[in-house]
Amino acid sequence: MSHGAALCVKRTLPAARPRATLPANNRPEDAMTRHAAPILPLLLALAAPALAQPMLSLPLAPDATMTSVTHDCDDGRQVAATYVTSGDDALALVTLEDGPRIFVNVIAASGARYVSGALEWWTKGDQVTFIDAMSDADPVTCTARP
Repeated sequence: MSHGAALCVKRTLPAARPRATLPANNRPEDAMTRHAAPILPLLLALAAPALAQPMLSLPLAPDATMTSVTHDCDDGRQVAATYVTSGDDALALVTLEDGPRIFVNVIAASGARYVSGALEWWTKGDQVTFIDAMSDADPVTCTARP
């Protein structure tokens, strides 16, 4: 290919123009930062529960008691429960297959009856009756270990 032919196929590029710039405080990336900065703490706060361990904090009365008991159930399960009584409030933290559940004390004819959604944990002496109101299964009876 001759030197003249090379000139025929050579393309002319447009002259380079200087890039338009915005003032330093008016660039799109600055606008993004200005708008995102106030939202960032909110996003972090919303994400934190997914990363954190569940936690419950309750102020306890000076006469509060906590008692932990392991129960052997007639279906072969071993269920741990921690009973918390503080003033007029009573809770049972019962560890089931899907993790710990908080049961709250409700009125009972005898013993102590706790509920968590459709689940019922009813204690009388060293016996517990565990009922799932949404299931056709028979109640499970558990006995506290000495």
